[in-house]
Amino acid sequence: MLITGELKFLTQVKEDAMMEIHYPEEFDNMPSPRILNTHMPFRVLPSDVTKKRLKIIFVQRNPKDVAVSLFHHMNKLMPDNLQPTFKDFISLTIQNPDWFQYTLQWEKVIAETPDVPMHVVYYESLKKNPKEEIARLAKFVGHDRGETYIAQVAEMCKFSNMKKANASVKDHSEYSKMFGELMKGMYRKGEIGDWKNLFTVALNEEFDILFKEQMKDSEFKFTFT
Repeated sequence: MLITGELKFLTQVKEDAMMEIHYPEEFDNMPSPRILNTHMPFRVLPSDVTKKRLKIIFVQRNPKDVAVSLFHHMNKLMPDNLQPTFKDFISLTIQNPDWFQYTLQWEKVIAETPDVPMHVVYYESLKKNPKEEIARLAKFVGHDRGETYIAQVAEMCKFSNMKKANASVKDHSEYSKMFGELMKGMYRKGEIGDWKNLFTVALNEEFDILFKEQMKDSEFKFTFT
């Protein structure tokens, strides 16, 4: 919406532009400016990212809610008899802290790669202050649309509205062949602090110790409630 200047949801789904599930040539027919998304670390991104100073938007969310979201997402992909409990799932996460390594690697890249324009967005900030965050994003991508337009984008991009659009507007036909109805259910709650429904006191204390140790030198500031 910020790029096109049109207040409408596109029929294309996120997976259409996801770098890790497509060959590079599959993006050749995508109209410019291309908006791609990925979970990959910076070191494996195409060299053109640095050479052409492509803009990067780094979206973050507090790791407790990330863990809960991933838990529900993964369970949808698994047979009922193979689904782990949240305790088992989070224990594996604590033993193999990839989120911390990934996040700290990106923080290092942001600090050490000033020639590549990067914009950090916190999911929690988008939820609490949508108009302010969308205005910041609009400025970063070079499309200042004005307060009225920003307010309209904020309204359309409320989680509840995006959830409805994902089910009714988006074209999931290609990926439904592989994942069934999973893609239409990608949007679950979108709440801040949903982790409280699954983390026990003991698990939360264990995670807090790990978080404090792993992130002690980080300048990222996460909101958990």
